[in-house]
Amino acid sequence: MFDCESDLLDRALDRFVGPVRRGALPGGDEPQVPNDAAAFALVSVEPSEAVRIDAARRGFTHVHRWGVLPSRKIPRWMLPLGNRSAAMAATRIYEPLARTTRIMKSLVIRGMQMGWKSWARHEVLIASRGPLPLELLVRQVTGEPHPMFALSVGNQRTMRKLTVLAMRPDGEILGYMKLPLTDAATQRVRNEAAILQRLWNYPALRPHLPRILYAGSYNESYLLFQSPSMGPLGPTGLVGIHEKFLQVLWGVHRAERPGKLLIEEVALQWEQCAAQRENEWEELGQEVLRRSTRALGQVTIPSGVMHGDFAPWNTRVEHGRLFLFDWESAAWEAPIAWDIFHFQVQTACFLKKGRGFSGRQWEGTEEMSFLLYLLSSAAQLIAEGADRTGINYRRELLTKCLSEKTSQEAVGVPAGRKRWDSAITKGLYD
Repeated sequence: MFDCESDLLDRALDRFVGPVRRGALPGGDEPQVPNDAAAFALVSVEPSEAVRIDAARRGFTHVHRWGVLPSRKIPRWMLPLGNRSAAMAATRIYEPLARTTRIMKSLVIRGMQMGWKSWARHEVLIASRGPLPLELLVRQVTGEPHPMFALSVGNQRTMRKLTVLAMRPDGEILGYMKLPLTDAATQRVRNEAAILQRLWNYPALRPHLPRILYAGSYNESYLLFQSPSMGPLGPTGLVGIHEKFLQVLWGVHRAERPGKLLIEEVALQWEQCAAQRENEWEELGQEVLRRSTRALGQVTIPSGVMHGDFAPWNTRVEHGRLFLFDWESAAWEAPIAWDIFHFQVQTACFLKKGRGFSGRQWEGTEEMSFLLYLLSSAAQLIAEGADRTGINYRRELLTKCLSEKTSQEAVGVPAGRKRWDSAITKGLYD
């Protein structure tokens, strides 16, 4: 489901234009344009041919045009117009896994290939007398004198970002930029930059990571520019290539964290989202924290670096290795099993995939760690105002797992003997 805000397109274009003045086309009197070529940009939504001619007459010959999908009110993607190679390459800014969005993307690509103009129902134009600050940044970093761009607007209000794909006119992708649209998103992007800079110090991890091309202040906010990955999407089930990557990641930093400390952190996270969560969560949250305190309060939890959003849509395969991007939710010291839990839960929820590593057995502490993961990730999604699908799935799964655990305790089944990975999907879609 797409999120609609009336001013979202305007905010995204403002962020792209950067620290320059904006004007609108058409207008009665000519705007007072400063002498500085990079100090003013004209923006037009659904520009007519007359508008484009008028902009050129006024000296605004440096033009970017995009088709907006699916609509102006829901500007999820903006793909360049007037250059088929760049437009085709720009479709890589979004790699859907869900069937409906895959079909929609394939129709857009087919329209481009056939030369249809109807795929772009809505158009946006930005015209200036010289390169915009973002273009100058790309030119400085990559050497490309005439970069082209595709834009994607995030779908979570609290963590909203503008993602910009930079490319050469022939469609060669130069990299991806993240420009936060909210304060919370700025914190996330800063965290991603800090984590990537830290992980780059470990040569064994570099083949699995994007390289930071630029990270720093931009337009009174923050910008992160990363190298691209050209490989195909990673597998949608947990297989050996995932396990190899996780072993490398876990080798960077290992620690045994007190379970009590982890429980306190999740409890605080849970408390902070109290105003946004539904009443159905109250008893579940209390029960998870109570059971966790009893089971984990006096033990340590194997911990290390966590990606934080380990899921198929954030992976690519390059030269037989797994490549990971979107490190915004990464943590330096978190339960190492949580990336596995997240992958399984996300694929089960959104792709209806199965149980993950074949034959994997939960150890005693992992049972309760899994429940804490569910509560922690639910709290994060609730705080972010995320789509209810993932939140509701976690509530159903917690209810089922707690019920099963109560039944095991009633008949005396020892902890750690149950295959909880199967509980992630089994029964929820029956």
